[in-house]
Amino acid sequence: QAVWGTGAPRRHFTVVQTGRDKLIPRRIYNLFSCIPKAWAPSSNMDATSSEISIESLTMSVHEIEVLPGTPVT
Repeated sequence: QAVWGTGAPRRHFTVVQTGRDKLIPRRIYNLFSCIPKAWAPSSNMDATSSEISIESLTMSVHEIEVLPGTPVT
């Protein structure tokens, strides 16, 4: 959706931070009314490569809610 500015569609995202086991959430971030600002593809778009490609997405967020996950025992 290539729409920018105040008329852009707003989305809500949930980001989960996990521990080393990658199973139990340690902290949960709810991002409200996000508008995409910038996107950068990875430098290597080779489909035959087994390397991990990292993309970057920058968003403008109106409100952030941080929820504690399961405490580390």
